[in-house]
Amino acid sequence: MKEKIVSTIHEEDPNNPYTDEQIAELLSINRDIVLTTRKEYSISNSRERKRERLNKELIKLLKENSKISQREITIKLKAKGFNISRFTVNNLLINAQNEISLPNYTKAGIGDDENVFKKIVGYDKSLKTQIMQAKAAVMYPPMGLHTLIVGDTGVGKSQLAEAMYYYAIDIKRISADKTFVSFNCADYAENPQLLLAQLFGYIKGAFTGATEEKTGLIDQANESILFLDEVHRLSAEGQEILFNVIDRGSYRRLGETEAQRTVSTMIIAATTEDVESRLLHTFRRRIPMVISLPSLESRTLNERLELIQLFFIEEANRTKADIIIHMEVLWALLIYDCKGNIGQLKSDIQVSCARAFLSYMISKNKNMEISISDIPINARKGLLKLKNSRKEMELLVKGNIKISYDNKSSSYFTKKGMNNTLNEIYQYIENRYKDLSKHELPDDVVNQVIGEEIESYIEELMKTVEKNINDLDLESLKNLVGTKITQITESIIHIAEEEQQRSYDKKFFFCLAMHLHSTIERLKQGKTIYNPQLDTIKKEYKSEFNLAAKISKSIESVYNISLPEDELGFLAIYLMMNDRSTYEKHERIGVVLISHGHVASNMLDVARKLLGVEYGVAIEMSMNEHPESILEKATEAAKEVNEGKGVLLLVDMGSLISFGDIIMENTGIPIKTISRTDTVTVIEAIRRAVLPGETLDNIYRFIVDERVELKNDNEFLVKMTKKKPAIVAVCVTGEGTAIKIKDIVMSLVSGIEKKCEIITLGLINEKNLGDEIHRLRQKYEIKASIGSFNIFDQEIPFFSTNDLLNENIIPNLRKIFKITEEDSQVKKSSNYPLKNLLLTELININLDLKNQNQVILHLSNLLFQKGKVSEGFYEEVTNREQIGSTAIGNMVAIPHADARFTREPAIAVATLKQAIKWGKNKVQLVFILAINENCIEALHGLVDLLNHSTYIHRLLRSDSTEKFKEVLLDAINEKHCNK
Repeated sequence: MKEKIVSTIHEEDPNNPYTDEQIAELLSINRDIVLTTRKEYSISNSRERKRERLNKELIKLLKENSKISQREITIKLKAKGFNISRFTVNNLLINAQNEISLPNYTKAGIGDDENVFKKIVGYDKSLKTQIMQAKAAVMYPPMGLHTLIVGDTGVGKSQLAEAMYYYAIDIKRISADKTFVSFNCADYAENPQLLLAQLFGYIKGAFTGATEEKTGLIDQANESILFLDEVHRLSAEGQEILFNVIDRGSYRRLGETEAQRTVSTMIIAATTEDVESRLLHTFRRRIPMVISLPSLESRTLNERLELIQLFFIEEANRTKADIIIHMEVLWALLIYDCKGNIGQLKSDIQVSCARAFLSYMISKNKNMEISISDIPINARKGLLKLKNSRKEMELLVKGNIKISYDNKSSSYFTKKGMNNTLNEIYQYIENRYKDLSKHELPDDVVNQVIGEEIESYIEELMKTVEKNINDLDLESLKNLVGTKITQITESIIHIAEEEQQRSYDKKFFFCLAMHLHSTIERLKQGKTIYNPQLDTIKKEYKSEFNLAAKISKSIESVYNISLPEDELGFLAIYLMMNDRSTYEKHERIGVVLISHGHVASNMLDVARKLLGVEYGVAIEMSMNEHPESILEKATEAAKEVNEGKGVLLLVDMGSLISFGDIIMENTGIPIKTISRTDTVTVIEAIRRAVLPGETLDNIYRFIVDERVELKNDNEFLVKMTKKKPAIVAVCVTGEGTAIKIKDIVMSLVSGIEKKCEIITLGLINEKNLGDEIHRLRQKYEIKASIGSFNIFDQEIPFFSTNDLLNENIIPNLRKIFKITEEDSQVKKSSNYPLKNLLLTELININLDLKNQNQVILHLSNLLFQKGKVSEGFYEEVTNREQIGSTAIGNMVAIPHADARFTREPAIAVATLKQAIKWGKNKVQLVFILAINENCIEALHGLVDLLNHSTYIHRLLRSDSTEKFKEVLLDAINEKHCNK
């Protein structure tokens, strides 16, 4: 089998090499076998194999023409068969230019192996190119090249950034007294204003709670390096400010309107996300150096073993104990599925050592031994793969390994504060052991007691290390609700504690402050709220209600407003909430969040942290997940959170709004659904849901009413104006298919374009579909929707794509838009017959092209030269292929672009000397379509013909363009006559 794997790799298309998954699929074997065989034969992964050829081609192009543009390079590389984007070309350009100009840098020391980079495992092997890039970036005058480090979680982005800082000091690019300023944009991602304040500082009065001027991190990084981790979490506004810093070295603090501050800093940013989709183009193109770090899985086993030994050395030095690692432990750590990369590997080793340290303390052995039972269960599973790689493992690790604590190893760079946290694990175990030993308990009992405690303790510490997120403090709260609210909340709690002789915790403080902020803002606008539980509250919580009335005086005096009894009732509920025994007697409203992508969990985490409650359930839906699966999860979640008072369903887009009705019908649980959910909505929903006297209807009405008040005057004016009727055509996979739906509707219901706008929408292309739907409803009167599933509420008629084949859709749409027979008259001249689309000069016979890109490029250029399509047609066709292959079987492909690129309808054709790979199919006949809505009938006829292999064979045997056209048109006529 190994020979087959190696042979398959040698026979692959070198421009587009096979991935491990593709090889495993071709040979019907497990992917792990491919991986271990590659490593055994020292064969690099597909990305590296491809990059090697790309670099050679790129350097060749640059040497031929040093002024060649990125666009020209991209086109030429695609013509050579490379499937490549312009962004990738940009990265390769930097590498290639560095390689060409390498002798200029060597004099300055870039070719040396500086000690600072030697601390990174793989610096001279798998990371050699990345280290070279890092050195070049730091050395570039005057302050280095701004750099973006890309890679999965845990691959070592922050370690590389820190190494670049120390290297900059070594070569005297920056002074040794300058600090390395590190900032994780995710820490404040839910509060963009606070994030900008941390980065750029603010002036007094810039926002509520800004009582004095504050410098930002950008100031601290002046003449040094600013490292921005998870930069994709930086808002668009923040990215714009940052690229001004990059462009002009100037910025303004938050709240400044005139003053321009200057700064000289090198910015290193890091992200785990796709930079094309998550970063602004204007920001992205201002970062010239992009360094891509490989995953742990794609690195050699020798390097992984080196990392394992390094991390054990660190733990030996930390515990001051010699460590013996069993052979099976090393085997498992070498081949287990380590999804979190180097970061997870290090954490798993630390957890293993913490467990073994307990036994070491009890047994008083000379060495601390790490056995297979000490490593986490996910790492132990690595031994299940051993049968596929035992020989390789035995060559690498032949027995147990001993690590001495006095080993002077180079430490892998570690975030500040992490070592202290890890030391706490061992200190905790040691202290607990001493404490329990005082009671003369047997060792096995001590072992059991600490063993039960250590699991949860380690888990919490690891979460702290991994997330690195600070708890919300008083200053953060002031930024949210204002200094005045926090001060009056403190005053109220002081009065309440004296009156009721009980203490109120931090959670209650935050919760009450948020409630008061909302209440005062509402009363300022002259809005009142009805409390249906008022009589019950006044009767059952008399002391709390009287206290609420007393402390309301201070609120009324400060804000010059009057609190009605309904508001006092809500305040009384908050005052009794702190009594857990009373609070738990009451049923609460259930809350379930559903979102597309990783949004719901983040919003729920913020709400929980702010309100101090562990409440609510978050469900996240990936784009390839079936709605039925999410509906099932949502139903189970509703059952789980329902305490008898119903469930509030918070969704991020209209397509999920129907779930509430379905769940209510299937389970009998009362459900209210709110779409276009944001973080503020989640906070308000959970804050009110946990109140004992609250009802589902009240929460729903409160949130809906609040949204109505927040609508601006422009939205109101739009609402008052007459909107244009519209149909929305929706496709999950992209807007291209939605355009096809539009074309079919226009062909079935003639004259409909005079009565309404037909809007196309692709779910995959929309980052926030909820916002897009909201925008459409502000501008149009949505009269119907057509697609895979309904994204609107039930009041708007919905037709599935299957309904398009049913003639009942025609009278339905005519009725909705009041289309008369006069409107339906078809203009025969507007339809293009197939013979008019097939021009002899656009037919190519027996082309000698080797791959898909070459064919698309050739035919697209032909259409462009003949004036049939506009610029951008080729790029749009290749982008469409990324969504899904256009091969339709029978050795045929029909690539195409949106109708907006068609100037004059036409079809370009190519028969190929040899069949080529097209997605997962083989293709020898290609029709590239440049059509519009007037070509639907002709397209149906062509596709119908191409579904029959008999006609395909006739076309492929044609030896001239005239013969091909003749055969095709005869076949169309033959099909027509047989109907």
